[in-house]
Amino acid sequence: MAECLQLLARALGAFPGNEGALNEVSWLANTAPDSLEVEALLNQILDSGIDPGFVHFVLGTRAAVKNPPDLAAADEHFGRAIAHNDSLPGLLNNMADVIAKTASADEAQLKNALALSEQAVSRLPNVPEVYDTRGRIRLRLGDVQAAITDFEIAIRSPNCRISGYDGLAKAYERLSNEERAEHYRQLRSGLEVLKESE
Repeated sequence: MAECLQLLARALGAFPGNEGALNEVSWLANTAPDSLEVEALLNQILDSGIDPGFVHFVLGTRAAVKNPPDLAAADEHFGRAIAHNDSLPGLLNNMADVIAKTASADEAQLKNALALSEQAVSRLPNVPEVYDTRGRIRLRLGDVQAAITDFEIAIRSPNCRISGYDGLAKAYERLSNEERAEHYRQLRSGLEVLKESE
């Protein structure tokens, strides 16, 4: 991991706008384990002249995927990233996702998140993860049938199965369809057991 980050640091030092290298930094920042060495190397990369919007996108995503997520830091970084570049679909989805995960988000904030999510879906129509985000927002806003449609698309991605099954269970609970809700709860439990045994 450290060697990959060092190579990326050198590549981006020479070519700060290289799209392939930026995509690699984004992927590594989202998946790299938390450690002082990784953080130091990421900071070195982010100080190499990359667009500030991208830097905040990476830092916000890293805060959002921590366990537990640092939603306040993610929200701050995504807000700064949007100020620099408000058209990046992944950024729009991540910002909407942070709002969807914030328990205290009110209806106005959720509607704002839905607007961000709609933009992400329109730009990334073949990416199941954006449907998972929109489904969670729609469910919180009470649009249960639309949320079900989104979750059914989201579960096409292995990354969204647990979240999607959880969303489907909650949606069917709201419709008082306990049989369907239990079906999705069991699918979710089965996946969690599989993940724990890996």
